Amino acid sequence: MKRPADAALASSAKRQATQASLSLDQRLGVPTGWRQCPKYTVIPDINIIACKVPFSASWSREIIGDQERFTPEMLLDELQEQNITVGMVIDLTNSSRYYSFDESAGTSEFQYPGIDPPSIFYRKIRCKGHGQAPQPDAVNDFCWSICAFNNMQQQSSEQTLWTIVHCTHGFNRTGYVIANALVRLQGRTAMGAVKVFAERRPPGIYKRHYIEELFRYNHELLPSKFPWPVLPAWKEIDDDDDLANTTSMGVANQLRMQHDDEIGEEVSQEEAEAVQREVMHAIMGSPAIEPRFPGSQPVSLAASNMHLLKEHRYYVTWKADGTRYMLYIGILGTYLIDRSFKVRRVQMRWPTANPKLTTKYDPNTPHNGTLMDGEMVVDVDKASGKQTRRYLAYDIMQLHGDPLCLCDFKERWFLIEEKVVKPRNLERDAILKDLAPTPRQRRFHNHYLYQQELFSMRRKDFWPLDTAEVLMSDFIPQKVCHEADGLILQPWVGERSQYIPNTCEEVLKWKFAHLNSVDFRFKLSNGSSAHSGASLLLMTKTGEVAIPGATVTFPNEDAAQHNGQIIECSWDAKHESWIFMRERRDKATPNAWHVYEKVLQSIKDDITPGHLVAYIKEAIEGNDIYAKAKEKVSDDQKSAGDKPTQASGSPS
Repeated sequence: MKRPADAALASSAKRQATQASLSLDQRLGVPTGWRQCPKYTVIPDINIIACKVPFSASWSREIIGDQERFTPEMLLDELQEQNITVGMVIDLTNSSRYYSFDESAGTSEFQYPGIDPPSIFYRKIRCKGHGQAPQPDAVNDFCWSICAFNNMQQQSSEQTLWTIVHCTHGFNRTGYVIANALVRLQGRTAMGAVKVFAERRPPGIYKRHYIEELFRYNHELLPSKFPWPVLPAWKEIDDDDDLANTTSMGVANQLRMQHDDEIGEEVSQEEAEAVQREVMHAIMGSPAIEPRFPGSQPVSLAASNMHLLKEHRYYVTWKADGTRYMLYIGILGTYLIDRSFKVRRVQMRWPTANPKLTTKYDPNTPHNGTLMDGEMVVDVDKASGKQTRRYLAYDIMQLHGDPLCLCDFKERWFLIEEKVVKPRNLERDAILKDLAPTPRQRRFHNHYLYQQELFSMRRKDFWPLDTAEVLMSDFIPQKVCHEADGLILQPWVGERSQYIPNTCEEVLKWKFAHLNSVDFRFKLSNGSSAHSGASLLLMTKTGEVAIPGATVTFPNEDAAQHNGQIIECSWDAKHESWIFMRERRDKATPNAWHVYEKVLQSIKDDITPGHLVAYIKEAIEGNDIYAKAKEKVSDDQKSAGDKPTQASGSPS
């Protein structure tokens, strides 16, 4: 055993040698600790080789030395000796100097000799490092690449192909993205993923803020007694990290929330297109030639279609003036799809319902292939002013890959609560109870923090049609805690209640007169103003066309800043002009011409709240469609109750 004095001298000598090596390597361009860092580790859990960056064979032996040389060719040879065949390389470095590659062609020095065309696909995902964990877009690209590669080889190759993943040393950035892939693709917890990587490539992720960010990003509570790894011996001088703080992800911090804030994380074009295909298939049954938002669109209530209220059983809800999103849950996470068919990813959790379990939910089997329709609102507590972003789901078109568009709306609406909302609420409440300060032992090994999600979620309530009067006179002006501009009238059962893509003539929208609106594209010609030389454009089959003679005013707004954008406008009958209401950042195209004509007709018909209430009473009175529904105690209102309450529209 070494005496303390001998150990101190040995440690001092080692530090001096490391300092000298550092000084030399800095001049030569060799990353600190690279020479002593372990070359690579096989991670069979996910068919990945985690390694330090190899240097090109063109680097001279004088710089690296024969014993420490580590090239792409050497790595492939060593792996072949272990019967491991590589099919993809993912490079996480933010540099181009280590070995040659062609990013656009997807090729690099990682190739097996004598094979043409090259068989190993190269992907560059630039991660800065230096105090910053990989950003969400980089994590999304990585997880998508692994998932797509695995799916591709399952369909076309009998041989198992592995993926090489490297940053500079193959620990922090590499460990961070691999841990996230284990969470997404295998349903592991952040704690479990960190443990797997640490066991395979000790000491694992050794940067404290990377681990903290991993737990924060996945909305998991970091254990107070987390076993923090020590800095590895080959990295005694920590030259590149622990200086910068990680940045918050998702919606940027701001003083006030808006319902049309851009929410979530960017995804690659390939991932976005894959989600779009899933959405189109769920609703249309097959991919479209030109992918576009396929959501069902209501039509304006007018004198010409009011008769539908007598012919079919309708339910009613308030029309929230929020931002329309479809929400798709897939194997890689949750996606928001807006009216312009833009796709962004959000970090959320979706346990499934399982009545056979005592908990009534299954935390280990998440939703996959579930598609909902809804709107994002910002609830404001009228007493405290506190804001809560919330997704109101009002329809579901697919559940676990099973199509629902042809089911009655009543059934679809019921499934939202029972199969989607309730399991989340049960798990959330169980976790909160488990976290309460009590002397008993906690039941959960990990705690998912629902409150850290970018928004909460609930099912939107619907009521029998005769509730419309209460909605207009009391619920909307007094109890709804977000913007609302009218009513949605929805067929409840039967063929007319099916989910119809694009324009649905049976789903009706009624707006308060001063809020009846059209979405135009606003264009200014050079040197013109909103009062002269401005155009309001609508969509037709041949493209966007200007409305002859249409004018628009911008109260307290600079018209020029909206040039070329989609704007929502209401009609000023007194001055026979459109009035700017807001810019529609969620839309890429204006309303179609036929939609404009229906809104105009609705404006001309001027169906007031009084007229609507009177017509509804006439439609219901003596009508068997509604009378039979009243004869039985219905399950329809299990969640909503018989009448709208404060809870239906509040941020609770």
